[in-house]
Amino acid sequence: MFFSPLEQFDILVLFNFLGFNIVNIVIFFFLLGFTFFLFYFFFNSKLFYINIFQNIFEMVYLFIIDMLNQQVGSYGIKYFPFFFLFFFLFYCQI
Repeated sequence: MFFSPLEQFDILVLFNFLGFNIVNIVIFFFLLGFTFFLFYFFFNSKLFYINIFQNIFEMVYLFIIDMLNQQVGSYGIKYFPFFFLFFFLFYCQI
């Protein structure tokens, strides 16, 4: 239970591993790195076939590019990487 709004940003030492303090943000970074590894492994495998991960990724990609095309037209396509980065960071925060 938080008594102050800023307590959620406190750096907490979870445990000590070989003299290194493992804090709460390190767990998130390992989880994010593992997610990147999974995406790299599934999307760059030699036995490439359409699987559920590629299908989900393409649906998100097409959703964002279609939404951008409807809102700002074909002129705004050059700003697509910024919108995709925003949605990726939004996903990481959830």
